[in-house]
Amino acid sequence: MVSIKDVAADAGVSFSTVSIVLGQRSDKLKISAAVRKQVFESAEKLGYCRNSLASQFQSGKTRVIAFLSCDRSEYVMEIFSGVVNQAQQCGYYCKFYEVQPQPADAVHRQYEEFLGTRPAALIIHAATFEREYLLRRAALLRIPVGCVDRIPVEDIPVKVLSDSVAGMHRMVDHVVGFGHKRIGFASDVLDKWAFARLRFQGYEVGMKSHGLAINPDWICDGQEKIEQFLMKCKENPERMPTAICCASDYIALNLIMLAEKMRISVPGDISVTGYGALKFCDFTVPRLTSVDQQFSQLGAVVTRHLIECITNKDCASHIYEVQTLLKTGESVTSPRQKS
Repeated sequence: MVSIKDVAADAGVSFSTVSIVLGQRSDKLKISAAVRKQVFESAEKLGYCRNSLASQFQSGKTRVIAFLSCDRSEYVMEIFSGVVNQAQQCGYYCKFYEVQPQPADAVHRQYEEFLGTRPAALIIHAATFEREYLLRRAALLRIPVGCVDRIPVEDIPVKVLSDSVAGMHRMVDHVVGFGHKRIGFASDVLDKWAFARLRFQGYEVGMKSHGLAINPDWICDGQEKIEQFLMKCKENPERMPTAICCASDYIALNLIMLAEKMRISVPGDISVTGYGALKFCDFTVPRLTSVDQQFSQLGAVVTRHLIECITNKDCASHIYEVQTLLKTGESVTSPRQKS
């Protein structure tokens, strides 16, 4: 492999001169046009290819954007694909780091390992272990940080998330459009998950916008309440909802499976909607109507704004919302069609 030393010998100049010219610093350090021309001609003749990534590591500045997550689930990898595509368009590389639950000192060592590579920026997905330590170290190294998909925290400047409230409101509008007036809500435990509370807020706003009553008995958060809710639907369907909006596709899938075991028809007895539009929604029976969170777009937006931070060397705190879309399936139908 041709090295800088080979180029220097051929051009008749020093190693440092070649490094300056090929590193595009010759204007600042006053290297003459003639010398620059000779260096470039020698590099081309010898077939020298500058290892830009290696040189960036040596200078303490890289074009690597680090993506940190606690898992590699489908939607996380869709977000990461958006990060990769946007980064490549702007001439950056990407690196995925997965952090698993372990003692604090082990997490700190893992953070120090990848921060030691001096990434140009850091993207955090969802909750991370020892977040305060990570953010403090990133700030000392002047590495801009963004978070994506979960409820943003105040100490992260670039925050990108989907419009959970508007997305669930949009879904309620869709369900009401089929003629439903008795609509319930299912989620993970509301006291535990902030994203579920936001989607519940969207459900409340949507119901109130149509002048529809919210019955506390139709709000089921957690597995036990979902099972109890379906038992009541089975025993007394005339007093239960004709549709239920779920805070996630996983909740909706679980509800559909439980309903099947109880011989409750979806959507014949009750219409069901999800949130996320994960790929398995296309294969459920019936095919699930869901809110598409545009995961790859989330990744693209956080990457674009972080690169702006890098370029402008100024990262003002801001929250960016990515609009959700409806993805319709066959899990919602008119209550009039029920026998």
